[in-house]
Amino acid sequence: MRRHQLGEFPAAGAVLYYHWQTNGTKPWHKEQVAGRGTTYSAPSVIDNSVGTIIAAEGPHHSLRFYWQYFGHVGWHAEVVAGSNTTYSAPSIGSAAATRAHVGSSQIAVEGPDNALYFYWQNDGTQPWTRELAAPAQSTFSAPSLIDNIGGWIIAAQSGDHSLFFDWEYYSHGGWNPEGVAGAGTTFSAPSVTTGNNSSQIAADGANGSLDYYWQTNGHVPWYAEVVAGPHTTDSAPSLTDSTISKSSVIVAEGADHSLHYYWQGFGLIPWHAEVAAGTASTYGGPSVIENSGGSIVSAQGPSGSLRFYWQYYGHRQWNAEHVAGARTTNA
Repeated sequence: MRRHQLGEFPAAGAVLYYHWQTNGTKPWHKEQVAGRGTTYSAPSVIDNSVGTIIAAEGPHHSLRFYWQYFGHVGWHAEVVAGSNTTYSAPSIGSAAATRAHVGSSQIAVEGPDNALYFYWQNDGTQPWTRELAAPAQSTFSAPSLIDNIGGWIIAAQSGDHSLFFDWEYYSHGGWNPEGVAGAGTTFSAPSVTTGNNSSQIAADGANGSLDYYWQTNGHVPWYAEVVAGPHTTDSAPSLTDSTISKSSVIVAEGADHSLHYYWQGFGLIPWHAEVAAGTASTYGGPSVIENSGGSIVSAQGPSGSLRFYWQYYGHRQWNAEHVAGARTTNA
């Protein structure tokens, strides 16, 4: 069974909810993951080989982790890091087990003194291991984390509105930071992905533009592209790629609270723009992912609602659904 999944919390210090829907069916199913007073950031959710995992900032700037096996009811909670360790929304990742290494869960987060921390845990084991990925005064946004071919990669905004990239092999041999874009280029939390033998980053740029950076795996330098010009982008973007459509995809909130969708074929120029939802539809940083049939997007809607949008590959029409009503969502 394949399903869509969303995590949301109504307000800081409130309840954490999980919504899911089987592909091709209409009703959304709602589950409470954690009770009132547990959640102080937007959550990050992903599937691994056996279930669904979620990370969020908890009370007193702690870091919380939740998991549930596929087909089971009930969420399991773990404290990854205690009080005064977490000062941003986390980004969660998962590495599948191979002959070379066991499966694991990973979380990246901005920590005390604007340092960047990376936590990991082998699947089926209890302790979490902490690594300092970048030092104090390096990180001034929520980071974005993804598993790459041989390790992990993280992107984050730095203090002078520059953009940096950090990577480490699965062997945990140490983190390797790289500058992607200089001072005055980056004005949001970035979004990182991999595909087409490259690392890719999207971020809100100067004057509300939308910027995209890419680098062939194992090579330098980084290449920059302008996806959309000044005054087009009013949120942190969300970036993914699709091996089916062979394209990179970005979504962001537009200047009039619209929802914009951009795509570009691998190795091609230009970027193509679409309006997924019109004026006054979007009031929080959206999230995009590709599945076997097309693109799917979630975003906070009017009055603190939760909205879901989908489009089949090769089609122009966007289809909208209401996932949760007013005053349920604080993206």
